[in-house]
Amino acid sequence: KGKGKGKGGGGRFNALKKFAPEQKVWVGGLTDDLVDGWKKLEEHFDSIAKTKWVEILKNKTACVVYATAEEATSAIAALNGTVLGTATLQCDAWTHSERVESAGPFTDAKKELVAKVKNYQKSAPESKQAWYSFCESQPLGKYDPALYDESTLQTFLQSVGIA
Repeated sequence: KGKGKGKGGGGRFNALKKFAPEQKVWVGGLTDDLVDGWKKLEEHFDSIAKTKWVEILKNKTACVVYATAEEATSAIAALNGTVLGTATLQCDAWTHSERVESAGPFTDAKKELVAKVKNYQKSAPESKQAWYSFCESQPLGKYDPALYDESTLQTFLQSVGIA
């Protein structure tokens, strides 16, 4: 009991690692009625193409895997913003293990931008909250500025009046 489709206990992450990032769809916005409902997610995402793997992750997120990158891209386009149960699903490209690489090379310019964001956060509680709010509006949804590309960091800094 408990084998396949993300239900098993041990080695769950190993199952996800065997698939290429391009085949995976990150799903956010899950609500309590879906955190144990991988089968509901599977049915919803099967409407685009047959899924190869569906796994509920921590922080009310999930990973859905398709046979091809094209199927994953189609699912993101078609299912982002759709409603399942009480959840409005957020769908994006998978960047979990690969997120640092996807944020672009760590150039001197990026290091400078990361330092500016970190210094801004430390300047006042409101500044830290502004960064958190910005991060929560991004598909990645992480608070570490090093995980974002240069253009995203520049967009944030410009929005708070720091060039």
